[in-house]
Amino acid sequence: MLAFALAILLSSADVPLVAEAPVLLPPPARAEVTLVGPESMLAMRSFPSIPITRVLLNTGSVLARPFRPELSDAFVILPAMLGTTIALNTDVQTYAAAQKLPDPVVGDKQLSYWVSYLGEGWVDVTLFLALGLFGGRDGQRVCLAGLQALAATGVASFLGKRIFRLERPSFDRTQQHWFSRDTADAMPSGHTMSAFATAAVLSQEYPRLAPLFYGLALWVGIARVQQSTHWFSDVVVGAALGTLFGWQSWKLMREYEVEVQPWAGTRGAGLTVARNF
Repeated sequence: MLAFALAILLSSADVPLVAEAPVLLPPPARAEVTLVGPESMLAMRSFPSIPITRVLLNTGSVLARPFRPELSDAFVILPAMLGTTIALNTDVQTYAAAQKLPDPVVGDKQLSYWVSYLGEGWVDVTLFLALGLFGGRDGQRVCLAGLQALAATGVASFLGKRIFRLERPSFDRTQQHWFSRDTADAMPSGHTMSAFATAAVLSQEYPRLAPLFYGLALWVGIARVQQSTHWFSDVVVGAALGTLFGWQSWKLMREYEVEVQPWAGTRGAGLTVARNF
């Protein structure tokens, strides 16, 4: 819920995170506005924020993405369905195999313990806030997209855990227990979902680093199994949902982006403001 609260807070601010980076203005239609003179240039230092209602609608749209898939989602949904089916029938065996993977001690904890922090909500929120503060216009877009994706992740993780009530491997390593105690919360893996949502948003903005982002997210999923906190099926479901949430949130931010270009000519100089479609 921290990501959701921050998304609303930032959306209701009167000034952008970076004053010189006007973005996220949702005009009703494509328009071009010429601003001439120092006063007009100064006026562009701030921009109207996204309404809170839009943040709520965006988060709802992100949550609905798995139920309203696009053609490109087949590359995620179909492997996830196959992987989940296989994992559900082999979870005990794959869990045992994961325990044999190298997991050296770093400090006083296993490496998998530290890797799991990459899927902690507050770590991902901090990352997006840093990009919003210091990443210019692109960073602001990534920041709000990331916070919306993490907000959807928090809601989906909470609902999934309450519905399935699957016990973690630490409860019983020899078999799975579905619809168990109210405190059972293995399915889906929230850390994995958060890590893949973060990776999906960052990969859309910085595609050259996509293998790094997704590789780290995958490592988080494996680390959660090594830590005896999740089964492999929990990780597969979390990875698929997180990826779809990240894609949808970034897409929504692009739809409400404004391009600002300076120009100069014989008749004067100014800025051209246009919405991206």
